[in-house]
Amino acid sequence: MKPSGKPLPDRETLGDTDQSIWEVGPDKKPRDPWQHTKFVYLIDPDSAEAFTFSTSSWGGREAVINLADAITRVRSAHPHAMPIVALEAAPMMTRYGRKSKPTFKIVGWKAAANEVPELPSGEPDELPF
Repeated sequence: MKPSGKPLPDRETLGDTDQSIWEVGPDKKPRDPWQHTKFVYLIDPDSAEAFTFSTSSWGGREAVINLADAITRVRSAHPHAMPIVALEAAPMMTRYGRKSKPTFKIVGWKAAANEVPELPSGEPDELPF
C-alpha cells in the first residue's frame, strides 16, 4: 500500500519482475502480480454492515476516482458530508467487446451527527459546487 498523498512506487522497485513465472491473463499474456488497486469502504446506513469494494480494472478505478472527486467537491463546503451511494453498472466498450463497468450513483448526502446537509441529490456533475 502506498502512503496517502505519496506517488505510487516505480514498478521496477517492487520486485517480482520475472515475467516467465507470472500468471497468464485473459489476453494470454503474462499478468503482472502487482496491480494498481483501489478500495472503497462502505457502511450500510440501516444495518451498519461494512463492505469493501475492491477493483484493479480501468473502469472500476475510474468509478472510485469519480466518487472521490465528488466527495472532495462537496466537502469543500460541507466538511462532514458523506455520500449515500448505489453501486450500479454502465456499459463500456473494451477490446473484448461490450462489457459493464461499475459506477457509484450518489443518491443522497448525510453529515456527522446524522444531520442531512442542504445538498441536492443526483449526479455529482449536477451539484452546484
